[in-house]
Amino acid sequence: MRKIAAIVMVKNEMDIIESFVRHTLGFADLLIVADHKSTDRTREILEALKEEGLPVLIEDVAVARHAQAETMTRLLWLAADEHQADLIVPLDADEFLVPTGEAAVRDVLEALTIDDVCSLRWQRYLPQSDDGIPAGVFALSVPLLRAKEQEQGQKIIVRGDVVRRDHPGLAEGNHMILREGGMAHGEHGDFCDGLELAHLVWRNPAQICSKYAVGWPNIAGKYGLSTPSGGGYQGVFERIRRGETPKRTEDDRAWEPCSLAGRVPFPTLRYSENTIPNVLANVMAASEALAAELAETRALASQPLVTTIVPYLGGGDRRPLQTNCFKHRWHRRWPRIIRGMKSSSLFSEASFLVCSYRMP
Repeated sequence: MRKIAAIVMVKNEMDIIESFVRHTLGFADLLIVADHKSTDRTREILEALKEEGLPVLIEDVAVARHAQAETMTRLLWLAADEHQADLIVPLDADEFLVPTGEAAVRDVLEALTIDDVCSLRWQRYLPQSDDGIPAGVFALSVPLLRAKEQEQGQKIIVRGDVVRRDHPGLAEGNHMILREGGMAHGEHGDFCDGLELAHLVWRNPAQICSKYAVGWPNIAGKYGLSTPSGGGYQGVFERIRRGETPKRTEDDRAWEPCSLAGRVPFPTLRYSENTIPNVLANVMAASEALAAELAETRALASQPLVTTIVPYLGGGDRRPLQTNCFKHRWHRRWPRIIRGMKSSSLFSEASFLVCSYRMP
């Protein structure tokens, strides 16, 4: 039997995190979650699920800015190296791995034959109601709509032994693995049959506003190659700033009714009441975190360079005579030494160590 690990980075996902965890652990032996400074009940719910005894490992993301590729790469290596996973499934919290046929997800993964990495079809799903998914209800149990066309791009499954051997990185968005050479040499493999990712990006009006109102400033704060595009976040952010609320269906996609009953279990949720997000509170907390990070970065960048000269008197280990510097008043003689003058016979055979460092 294979050991299967799923990895995910989350931020303010309290409306769906319990559904995601319970569903994912229906096929995975371990779920490693990196909490990116969530300011809603996401962490509280994760801790409650862990207290139940579910195999959830919770890590922290130290920075406020968007750092998905770096964080998910770290989790990928953790799953492979420390937890010896045979298959690793990188996910987002709004992505549910579901079967396209009658076989269970776990059975498909056990039988899966891949080289280094394989692709998963990425499929947009929506609740049929404009009010969204009710709080406290398993996300896949409500009446759903499924896009007839597949999303552009793909997500992936990675073999653990490949990670242990090569330690590739994960691309932004978990769309491919990266070896030396970066995006030009990204790999995602062939599509695997029998599985797709149900992508529930829109779950209720408040959730979608919080997602983009918090997400775009975090992406803008990263200053990377993918910042200008931002996965479409900037455009939605500008609309929210103008007072608009993104609607459930806004493009020309064709949809069809869909039910996953009988294909995936519908677990009972215990911690997901009162999970409609407070958009303003999330935005304020994210803004404060970004401002604090900017202030710290500017302070670190402005640290003055200090150079210290430490005298040596020779000897086997040539340890610096630091403790007696002030006792012998050597600090008063250093200006003359720097100018090339001997202060006393004590320094006639002396050598010096020059140390430069930034003031804290």
